[in-house]
Amino acid sequence: MGSINFNGTDLSSYGVVTRATYPASQNTAMLPVRDKAIAGLTSLQSRVITLEISVSGSTYDEVQHNLDSIKSVLNNRNTCPLIISTLPDRFWDARFESIQGQFIASRLWSGYLTFVIPDPLAYSITEIESEHTIGVL
Repeated sequence: MGSINFNGTDLSSYGVVTRATYPASQNTAMLPVRDKAIAGLTSLQSRVITLEISVSGSTYDEVQHNLDSIKSVLNNRNTCPLIISTLPDRFWDARFESIQGQFIASRLWSGYLTFVIPDPLAYSITEIESEHTIGVL
């Protein structure tokens, strides 16, 4: 179990815990010619990350308030940094797509949170400085 940080806000402060899967896909364009096909460049496809989440609280009203706060944080049309606690050293530039679920108890909401990542690569949280010396022959 872990948590999610989206656009600098840790959603665990709203009672969120999650389990994550990280699917990846790529596509290779094929150029058909007579009797065979020639492979072109491989391009990475947008990534979709769906997180199974649970939102809890001490009362039904608190859970509902937490859900409203989460929706407020996620309501952003731009790509924002998405950090999942199971991979704390990297982030994706993600766009919120949907939140779906239901109350499974009076103080527990369970559902799915989906993000679309136009650039499917994950980036390091910290910058790494490299020094290169190029010699002249």
